[in-house]
Amino acid sequence: MLVYRSDDLGETEEFLSANYAPMRIGSGTDGPSPATIVRSAAESLSIDHLDLRFSMHYEAAPLGKICLCDIESGRVLDHSVGNGPAESFGPGRLFSLAPPDRPYVGTIDRARYSIVMFDPALLDELVVSATATNGCGCSTTIRSARRPPGGCATRSVTSTGTS
Repeated sequence: MLVYRSDDLGETEEFLSANYAPMRIGSGTDGPSPATIVRSAAESLSIDHLDLRFSMHYEAAPLGKICLCDIESGRVLDHSVGNGPAESFGPGRLFSLAPPDRPYVGTIDRARYSIVMFDPALLDELVVSATATNGCGCSTTIRSARRPPGGCATRSVTSTGTS
């Protein structure tokens, strides 16, 4: 487990750049910039709990990973990916920061949130067993969430429950 704590904006920028993606951060909050980050990780998956008790603007390079963000308190404001439209998120919202190959910008406003990050290659390793229920008696293994299943599994997946 990794635990990071600092009140120094420059140190936090260095930490974020080294552990996520190269980025520039700034703060519109006077005084210290308290940040706490706790990471649990296994191979190509990490779960981070962040507590940023200040308003932090960020401009980040692509993460190279899929990153899902769940806000507990505070807000993410004016978040945009590439040149896309800005969106804001509050408590209870689950969203993807950006595709792995796209930069993103925005402001974290005094937020506590969790992120799950993983290598996109994990999707290719996903193994789902599907047994056909349409009477053909076959079963298949789907090796990627990016490709639709073929053959009998397609009939099973798209079936509305009638045989």
